[in-house]
Parts: sequence; C-alpha cells; structure tokens
Amino acid sequence: MSARGDRAYRWGLVAVAVLLALLAVNALWDVARGAFDWNDSPPLLMLLQSVSSVLAGAAALGAWRRARWAPLLIVLYGAVTGGMIVALRPMLDLPTEALQGLALSGGLVVGVCVLLAWFARRAIARGATTAGDTA
Repeated sequence: MSARGDRAYRWGLVAVAVLLALLAVNALWDVARGAFDWNDSPPLLMLLQSVSSVLAGAAALGAWRRARWAPLLIVLYGAVTGGMIVALRPMLDLPTEALQGLALSGGLVVGVCVLLAWFARRAIARGATTAGDTA
C-alpha cells in the first residue's frame, strides 16, 4: 500500500478513536449527572450508560493503539448502546408510538458501529500499525 494510503488509514483510525472517546465521556457525564441527582434517570439506565462508557473508552483506547481487539469492542459498544436506546421506551414509560423511532435509532447506532469496526479491522490489518502495536 502507498504511504498516502497508510496515512489515510492512520488518520481514519485516529478519528474513530476520538469519536469513541467523546462518546465515552458523554455517557460518563450522564452517569455523573444521575449520581449527583441532576437528573431523574432510572438505575438501570445509569447501569447501561456506565457499561456503554466503559466499552466506548476501551474501544477508543484500542483504536488509538491499533489493537486487534478494538473492532470487537466497537461492535459490543454498538450492541449495548443500540439495545439501551430501544429499551428506553419501557424504562422511561414512553408512549408506544416512540418505539418505532427508538428502534430505528438503535439500529442506526448498531449499523454505524459495525461500519466503524469494519474500517478499524481493515486499517489494522492493512498495516496502519507497526509491529508490536497490535498487542
């Protein structure tokens, strides 16, 4: 692969890592707001937000370090977050009409995360790393 292609993959992986880090901070902020009673989120939502934050943070670290396990964590983050979005209807006692929009949103999160994981796996496999960075 050309040096230009390697650089594009490297910058793409950095962008994935930064996006995941921002998502981790956002979920952690929601957990902190719930812990200090700044919002009235149910405990189950706070637990799911905590798991989501940890997964996004670990996936960001993996993408930043170009680790082979990063794509798996990206998919896990998407599955947990997508499931959490769909589960908002019963958790927050939302009207039945909200389910269609929540299902679409949850599906989009899963789909985007699968695409991000595909890109990360491809970038890591294509040599956007140096030997030793993949551990």
